Amino acid sequence: MLQSENITMSGSDDDSEWSSVTESSSTSTPTPKIRAAFMEANERRIFLNNMVSCLPKSVQERITVLKNMQIDQCAINSEFYKEVSQLEKKFIDRLQTLYKRRADIISGKVDPPTEIPKWKETCYDPKAMGDFNFEAVMDKYQNLTDDVLGVPQFWLTIFKNVDILSEMIYPYDENALNSLIDLRLQYNLPESFTLEFQFSPNEYFTNEVLTKQYFTKFSLDEDDPFQFDGPIIFKSVGCNINWKTDKNLTIKTVKKKFGREDDDNINTEEVPCKSFFQFFYPPANQEDYLSDDETKEILANDFSIGHMLRARIIPKAILYYTGDLTDCYQESESEKRSESETTSEEIKRQEAYLPQKTAKATRSEIGGGDTKFN
Repeated sequence: MLQSENITMSGSDDDSEWSSVTESSSTSTPTPKIRAAFMEANERRIFLNNMVSCLPKSVQERITVLKNMQIDQCAINSEFYKEVSQLEKKFIDRLQTLYKRRADIISGKVDPPTEIPKWKETCYDPKAMGDFNFEAVMDKYQNLTDDVLGVPQFWLTIFKNVDILSEMIYPYDENALNSLIDLRLQYNLPESFTLEFQFSPNEYFTNEVLTKQYFTKFSLDEDDPFQFDGPIIFKSVGCNINWKTDKNLTIKTVKKKFGREDDDNINTEEVPCKSFFQFFYPPANQEDYLSDDETKEILANDFSIGHMLRARIIPKAILYYTGDLTDCYQESESEKRSESETTSEEIKRQEAYLPQKTAKATRSEIGGGDTKFN
């Protein structure tokens, strides 16, 4: 039964709650006027399907033709995205030259000559800082000497600037991430891309490069073809991390007592713990887990992060470092409260990069990368 909040006022009189079935039949049973937009998604879908089933047969037959045309349109869009993907791969080689120079500058391997900015500087209102206390943080950067090599903590800073990535980082991860010197993108066959995280020698693992591969598809879903909105990520594969002795950041040792309560028998056991580096250990046999809501959410977040790194972070890394691009990934405009309602406690929480919400999957961009489950 439809809830009362889905019944809207109708008629010429603002105080009128009901509209008649016909204008001439004032004694007919009153019919509530429904506004489907106010319903929950599933409720709206059922309501509209029932609405269509009540239409004359001739109208329903025309609707069938129109929906068939919609599938044809989706098929054309699928071909469009395939062409765009090929074009993107064609230009990636030209971009790789710039990415290589970027990596050399960041690491300090190359010290480029001074250049004049090619863009117009943006002036910011100092009042926009609100209640943030920047002084303690700024001291860390002001204490750097002019002979420092490259751009210190470049990738770690970017990851901590972006909500969905910051949520993945724990204090014990930061020393290892300080060794991250480059993040690269490679396209593979069949349709997939690989993120390559290059590290300098460090005390945690022996790998020079950690990889995460994402597989995409451009075809329509047979069970739900109307949802096609570009290529989707449907699978990810991580890599093995060669941890040094007692340096594995993804496990912790816990003590467990066994036997009688008054016994002193204690065993130690290694259990998984939260860490940025769990990113490289996605669930195996992912198709078998799609009935599990928790794993489905983990995969949705994973696919979403992979898409974001490919489509936004790698191409525009310097802008996320400088703040020319800021991440509003988790919260839509409709969810934001007014500025006057933002408390200083919330500001401190954001400043500390604490998690705010569970990340949701992104919509696809040109070239691919939405997430979906069959």
